[in-house]
Formats: sequence, structure tokens, C-alpha cells
Amino acid sequence: MNQPFMQRIFYILAVIILMALGGCGGADNKKGNARTVSGTVLVAANTIADSDTHDRNAPQISNSTPSAAQDLPNPGTAGGYVDRSTGDIDDYYLSFLNQNDDIVLFLADATNADLRLTLLKFDPNSQQYTIISTSDNAIQPQIEKVKAPARGEYLIQVEAVRGQTNYQLSVGQGIAPASLPANDFIPGEILVGYTPSVVGVTTSLQIGGYTLKPSGHDLGTSIRSYTLQRSQVTGILSRSSSITASETLQIIKQLRQRPDVRYAEPNYRYYPLAITTPNDPFFASQWNLSNIKLIQGWQQVGAGTPVEVAVLDSGIRFDHPDLSTRFIPDNTFSTGHAGYDFLPAGEGQDGDGPDDDPTDPGVSSFTGSTFHGTLVSGVIAAETNNTTGISGVANTAEIRLLPLRVLSSQGGSTVEICQAIRFAAGLAAAGGHTLSKPVGVINMSFGTPSFSQALQDCISQARNQGVILIAAAGNESSSLPIYPAAYPGVISVSATTLNKDLASYSNTGSTIDIAAPGGDTTQDLNNDGQPDGILTTAATNNNGIVQFGYVYATGTSLATPHVTGVIALMKWIYPSLDPQTLDQWLASGFLTEDLTPASSGPDNRFGYGLLDANKALTEATSAAGGTPIVIPPLLTATPRAINFGATIDSLNLNLSNNGAGSLTVQAPTIVYQSGNNWLTINSMADSNGLGNYQVTVNRNGLLPGNYTATINFGSTANSVGIPVNINVPRVDINASTGYVYFLLTRATDDTVTDTDSGLPKNGRYQFSFSNVSPGDYHLFIGSDMNGDNKICDPGEACGAYAALDQILAIHVDQKSIVDIKATTAFRLNQRTLSLAYPLPATSSP
Repeated sequence: MNQPFMQRIFYILAVIILMALGGCGGADNKKGNARTVSGTVLVAANTIADSDTHDRNAPQISNSTPSAAQDLPNPGTAGGYVDRSTGDIDDYYLSFLNQNDDIVLFLADATNADLRLTLLKFDPNSQQYTIISTSDNAIQPQIEKVKAPARGEYLIQVEAVRGQTNYQLSVGQGIAPASLPANDFIPGEILVGYTPSVVGVTTSLQIGGYTLKPSGHDLGTSIRSYTLQRSQVTGILSRSSSITASETLQIIKQLRQRPDVRYAEPNYRYYPLAITTPNDPFFASQWNLSNIKLIQGWQQVGAGTPVEVAVLDSGIRFDHPDLSTRFIPDNTFSTGHAGYDFLPAGEGQDGDGPDDDPTDPGVSSFTGSTFHGTLVSGVIAAETNNTTGISGVANTAEIRLLPLRVLSSQGGSTVEICQAIRFAAGLAAAGGHTLSKPVGVINMSFGTPSFSQALQDCISQARNQGVILIAAAGNESSSLPIYPAAYPGVISVSATTLNKDLASYSNTGSTIDIAAPGGDTTQDLNNDGQPDGILTTAATNNNGIVQFGYVYATGTSLATPHVTGVIALMKWIYPSLDPQTLDQWLASGFLTEDLTPASSGPDNRFGYGLLDANKALTEATSAAGGTPIVIPPLLTATPRAINFGATIDSLNLNLSNNGAGSLTVQAPTIVYQSGNNWLTINSMADSNGLGNYQVTVNRNGLLPGNYTATINFGSTANSVGIPVNINVPRVDINASTGYVYFLLTRATDDTVTDTDSGLPKNGRYQFSFSNVSPGDYHLFIGSDMNGDNKICDPGEACGAYAALDQILAIHVDQKSIVDIKATTAFRLNQRTLSLAYPLPATSSP
């Protein structure tokens, strides 16, 4: 199906036209129609590269001895390469660590190589480095880990015991969970356990100016429950009386002095244990779930009605181990699961046309499918509590996915998307298949700037069937509408970062309805040694072999399925939820945390606010006639730890109430574990102390090293402590992924048309291609640390414009393009998506 360029619909957004406007574009190239394409590539913060790799074009500076160790910021990440056979056996790094900091080594190829991680410390007596600890993990050989026993400067050794491999070395600190309310009890109520000789105590007790009146509860022969009242007040006081917790504790202290009392204690409160976290091993890295209060919201999820969620995207990998149980079983479909591929012949890259197999084939080149549908589906419904991978938002087994393939590496079209929407709504057949009832929710993580009345009509038809439609707002940092998110009847989702700020790439505007986590892989604000992206299910296709793993991805494409998953849970609890009711609840604030309390109505950045799963699922429970589990007020900080690294000076900290009821926050205090007076806090919070705080650091006067402090907030509910980390480097450490290559390829077939390469300056790479003919192009960035003449092998730096999971075409027209921006970072096949691409044989610095 060959349609005009601007009429096609793409991943958010798989193609964007970059046209130089007045004052922005470079001068025209006077030689024919050739133009210049140039720009900047940013490096993830606190990243350095091994200075002696196997790349023949890169400058080589040995770090193979302790005296030649490279400085590694804390927290920070180093990407490197070691080879037992060539003599590059050891890489050494020097880092200032805090007590209990983790040093973690990830191997890119644990099958053909074995690495050893050693932590050493300088002994002033012997004037030598001594071994503190060594990791040689035979059980999980792709990961080596040691821990710093005390604060100080340490030497870190990466040693090739066998073979050769790329690696990623990360330094960071563990994050403590938010604290639960401690010693919570009901004021005015006391339990007394008497000695065995005392039986049948049924009378009131007088202690000071108070009366303890038996409450009448049968707790056994020698246990009595009393209600405390002041002696001048008649009757039994209710739980809402003015008896304070302090008064209650004073009376208990006096009761304990009596010889006939074995114990006296308050009437403690107890809370549901469902607040415990899942056993999925990567759950601790899913900050996005706690940001939307999902752990609290899960407590509302009990018995319900099955819900089906249609994911209109690039298809799916039914065989991903964290997704394989989450589809609709149906043996009338060739795959054994309901789903459909609407792509026409020649576009689906699976060798056929429309059929009932929506499997995403993936291809070996960059611009083939990035398994986008698998990324999105993992956020919605990755299996929870299966000791595998991650946790999906919709944690109930009977919420199942209906994958509908409408996007290929070339995008999709209005026709395919309309067909899929109508099929999901139960309005049309596909290949002889029909649905017995409409799905509950449709997820659409794609868009175009072009308005289509036909697509609007299809959306309206589905909405009239009771289907709720969710779509991504777009990643162009623009206020222009993107469709289908901007259509009436569709919930439009913008993206936020870990600290609940608007993501820099997220679109804005009057059509935004709600915000959800989209992440930012250029940051590590929570100091866990990993990028602050959304961790989700992923796959790679390397030379026809599909492998499964997990990826840190970003974008409104990833924000959208958070909303979809929560709404699916709402439908599970309250099957009668329809689009009109949801619109009313959204406008009433029943689904969101208000991030802009000073303004009234929806905001152009966050709509009605950040998705709040606990509020949404509590509302659904009430609407279904159930009794919501009341979670007590719980003060929560986001992020739970703050990492300023070596270059950041100011960050926002958000305090929120992740429970019900109200709480009041007290003024913060700062406890310095090292250094003094380098931290200041400016409140932008509301009258209860909830909201944003600006945290600023001042490195002036601090000696090189790592400094830590704790910001403590007390409240009427509980207290939280937020660890803060800054680094003052011994030398000026600028972010770098080493020597990288820039490939400009034709968008149609990814033939390389030009290359550039080089090192960064001040954490930024500059690239430029001259004599570029008009047309559509792709840009890829990557390193070649293992010297195999390919960039983006597992463990190497890799990036693309605009991102690896959403590759955008650069449209060269009448003017040069000089302001392209992209990012690059080290990527591992275990936790991050990496693809291989051959370098031109003639590539050179």
C-alpha cells in the first residue's frame, strides 16, 4: 500500500520532517541540491568509557595497572572491553565509595568469557593495594557484584579470566523502601493482661484523673480491653474523642507498675500485607510503578470480571517468557491466541499479507521492527509474581492482551488502524474471525500530525460500543496536536520523569488529558546505577535469531500503557465503567495526583494530573459497591534517593501522600555524613508540605571525593529519609562513551551513505555530513570497542535519532539541517536493547 508520506501513521513518531526555518537552517549548498546534515549527540550523565579498547581507530591510553586507573564517578557507569588473548587482561578504575555502595559488573558475553571483579584499597603501611573482596560468580556468570565495606577511595579491577567481552561497570547505592507508619494505635484504648490469679475483672479502674471503663470485648479470662476517659466526662468516649496518644501512653506506663498487671499496651492498628512487593527480580528497578502509587492500588484488586485489552502496534512476541501467559487463548487462530495482522503484503516483513498471526518478526537491520509492541505490552501486562523479569501494571491473570498488528518498520496507515479498531470493538470481522464482545480498552502508542476524519469516525464507533481508547501524545517537545491522541473521545497521555517533572521530549497542549511515567535514560536521579527509563519486556533479532530480554526505554509510547493497564484494572473491578463515566472521573480528579495545585482545570503539560492508581482503583471499588481498603496516610518521597553526580547542581524532590486521609509535613532537617553545609532546600510545596522542593548543592570548598547527606522529613503520619549523593571529581570528568561512529543511511534500505566519527567534548559529540542529497535518512551512533567493525554490539555504546525504540527519518529538503539532537549510552543485551550494524569497510577517524 503506497500512500503519500504525510498520510501515513508511524510510531510516536517513526518519521518526522525536519525543515530548516528562517534563522535556524544552515546556508544552502551551492553545488547542485546537496545539503549539510549536522547536530549534537548527548551522553548519559556520569558515563565514562574504557580508555584502552580493541577499536583500531580510537586513541589508546592504558588503564591496565593500578597507577594508570581511570577515575569513575560515583554513581557512575563505565563501558569497556577486556581480552585474555591480546594482553588487555585488566582494566582499573578509581572511585570514591560510600559504605554499602554496590559495584556491579555486567558481562555482554558470559558464554565465551569469564570476568572477575575485585575491590582493592590502598594500604599506607605496605604502600600497596590490598584485596578487600572479590566476586567470581559461577551461579549467575553474567553478573559480578561486590560491596564497599566502608567509606573511602577504592581501586576496582575488571579482569579477563577467560576469553574476551564487552562489559558495563556500574557504581551506585541501594535504595531503601518507603517507610510504613510505625507504632500506630488508637488513642484512648488500652489492653491489659492480668496475672493468672486475677480473674473476672469487670469493673472500671480509676488512675489519676482518668477512668478506664471495660469495653465488653471477650478476649479471654485474664485480658481486658478498656476505653479511657477523663473522670469528669460521663459515658464511653468514641474513637474520635479528644483523648490523645500521649495521655494513653502515660496511663499505660502507670498500669505497668501494678503488681497484678503482666502487661499493658495500646490497641494497635494493623494494615493489609498486600502492600508487599512482587518477587519479580527487576521490580526494584521499576520506579515508575511506585510513582503512580500502583503498589497501594493493587490492594483494591480482588475478584473481578475478565478484561481484554487491544494493543494496536507492531505486533507481539507470544513467546516472550514474561508475556506468554497474558494472551487470549483461542484455538480458532493459527497461533492458539486471538490476534490479527492487518498489514498488507510486502509491508509486514513476514512474507505474507493480512492473516491471523500478529507475531512481530523483527529484522536484523536498525530500521526493522524494534519489537515496539512487545515493549508496550510489557508495561501493561508482564506477568507479576512469577520470579521472572518485571511486573506489569495489570497484575491480574484474567486481564489479557489482544495484539493487533498495524505498524511495520514503514509505519502504518489509516486503513489498517481503522480496521483494527473496528475489529477490537466487535464491529467487523478479520479473516473470518470475530470477537464475541468488544474489548474493554485499546492502547495506541503511535501518531501523526495529520488529521483523518475517517479515523475519527472509527474511534467514535468504538467509543459508542463502550470501548475506552488511550493514545500517546507524542515526543516532539511540541504543542501541536498529534493524532489519534488529539481526537475527541481519546485519552491523550503525556510523559513524566522519575521526579514527576514533564519529560523534555513530551508534547504538550490543550488536548493533554493525563500524564504517566515515560522516563529519561540520560539521567540516574535515584542513584541506582541504571538509567531512569521505563524497564520493560524486549526482544532483539540478531542475524535471524530472536532473543528475549528487557530494555530501558522512554517516550509517551511507554507512558500510555501505564494508563491502559490501570483502566483495565478498573474495568476488572467495575465492569460497567464506560468512556463517559471515565471522562467524568478524570475531570473530577478521581484518577490523578494534581501536579499543579495552584491552577484550576486541566494543565497543558499534565492534563488533569499524574496517573494515581490507588485513587483510580479505590473509585472503581466504590462504584462497584465494594468497600475499598483504606490505606493510612503515608508520606512518600520521589525520588527516594537523589544523585547529583559530578555535574548537576539542582534537582526537584516531590513529597506526596500515598495513602488516604491527610497528613502534614514538618520542615526538613539535613544530616551530613560527610562535609557540611553544601546542601540547601527551597520549598515550593502546599500548605500541608506536599509538593515540590528544590534541592541545590554547592561544591565550592569541597575537596575531591564523594559526599553524602540525608534529608529527613517528618509528618503526622510517618517519616522519610532521602539519601543525597554528590561527587567532586579529582579531574574534570566529562560524560563519554568513547570513540563513536555516526552512520547516515537511506531510510528506504539503510544503505550507508556517509560516516563521521570522533570523541566528545564537554559530554557532547558533534557530527556533520556534507553534500547530502535531498531525501529521507536515518542516523545511527555507536562504538566498536571489540573491534569487529560493527557498532552497537551488546555492551557497546548505541543510539539513533530520535531513539533506538523510535527511529525517525530525517527529511532533507531545500536547506541544510544543523540542529539534530540524539543520545547514546552503553547498552547490554540483558537489560537493554542492542542491535548490530556493519561499519563501512572504509571507515576511518
